[in-house]
Amino acid sequence: MKLTDQIKECKAKIVDLEFNLAVERAVLERLVAIGNGEKNATPDKARPIIAHSIVPHIRAALLAKGKAMKVTQLLRAMQQKGVQIEGKTSPKRLISSALTRRKDLFKRVDRGLYDLKSRRPGLLDDLIDASE
Repeated sequence: MKLTDQIKECKAKIVDLEFNLAVERAVLERLVAIGNGEKNATPDKARPIIAHSIVPHIRAALLAKGKAMKVTQLLRAMQQKGVQIEGKTSPKRLISSALTRRKDLFKRVDRGLYDLKSRRPGLLDDLIDASE
């Protein structure tokens, strides 16, 4: 195997790990905020985050992409990572609902286009910058 192929393989693994890490960080941050009793930790009429919530997966997909995404793009990215979206309504509606319900995490950039309310550079960005 060539060195360039090994580098590509490593970068692909890092993307997957970064996605999973972002999901876990989102859950942890949310739980800490709830535990600290922060006023905006659980917006009115919103349920606190639970282990099978899609919110951390949406956040991780947006972090991994690095820019705003459409609902269909988010769905595709989450499905590629093996995220199972189950519910009484369609997966696209569940994602749309989570995006509009969680105004503390997401913002609408344009019609059907959503992004994170705030962004922080992640490990992947640091690694890519260092390798260039």
